Amino acid sequence: MIEMLKIEDIDSRRGIGRAPAHHGEILQGAFRVDNEIMRGLLSLPCLLFESHVDVILTTKTTAISVTPNWKLKAQTAARLTLDALDLGDVGAQIIVCSNTPISRGFGSSTGDVVAAIRAVVAAANAQMSDTTIAKLAVLSETASDGLMFDGPMLFAQRAGIVLERFGDIFPSILVLGFSTSDEEAGISTLDFPPALYSAADIAKFEELRLSLREGFVSHDVKTIGMVATASARINQRYLPVPGFDALDAAAADAGAIGLQVAHTGDIASFLFDANDSRLEACLGDARDRLARIGIVRTWQYVLSDDQ
Repeated sequence: MIEMLKIEDIDSRRGIGRAPAHHGEILQGAFRVDNEIMRGLLSLPCLLFESHVDVILTTKTTAISVTPNWKLKAQTAARLTLDALDLGDVGAQIIVCSNTPISRGFGSSTGDVVAAIRAVVAAANAQMSDTTIAKLAVLSETASDGLMFDGPMLFAQRAGIVLERFGDIFPSILVLGFSTSDEEAGISTLDFPPALYSAADIAKFEELRLSLREGFVSHDVKTIGMVATASARINQRYLPVPGFDALDAAAADAGAIGLQVAHTGDIASFLFDANDSRLEACLGDARDRLARIGIVRTWQYVLSDDQ
């Protein structure tokens, strides 16, 4: 059993925390939970980026210093975590290192927040459940992605709870990512108001949730891709992607299983069955079609079924 350090032993203790990025959402909307409607999302994991936070605790001050000094959400997360561990009289120095692009839909702030929480917990020689980390993450940034959990799930980003788990793993999907904005400008997610979904939207989200449930059970990547495309189409009414129809057509013509977007960001992707024997040809065709639309920079990674 791990015993948390006593206050007199905590000075200069160091902890390290890490958290992955995501690539926007496969599904984002509002869902019926008992007698209420809750916002929820299923994030698409991204293996290209991560946040790394280094924490040194101190008993000389209760202040939290953060480098870079604009990483304020990570700073808030560190303070909330210390308070949750009954270490309100302890301060910290935290250094945030992240290669995750900001304001794009990669979940950069949630990565910083989760990594900061994990670093403080490690420095205190404590333990904290993913559920508690989720609650602290939401308190730190109002809405959080479910990066603290493993596996595909419908996560209530403003409540910090898992609405439904869709098994333990993602099936094998290749993600061909790209930017949908000029010069990869990004979007200020803090200024973006939550979508006001209609009753018809909510009914459709319930259908898509059922499809996801069935798709993950049977490892049917085509169904998962279909849900991503349907969710992206609904999102066009709230955060339109420029040239969406052309992208949708290009994805289908290139043999992709779906078009996926960041619902509050400017990145998107074509999803492919990573086990498709025609994969390389399809990827080449997809890049050609994107180039004709004016998108020349792409990136890719594979979600394998052993992740």
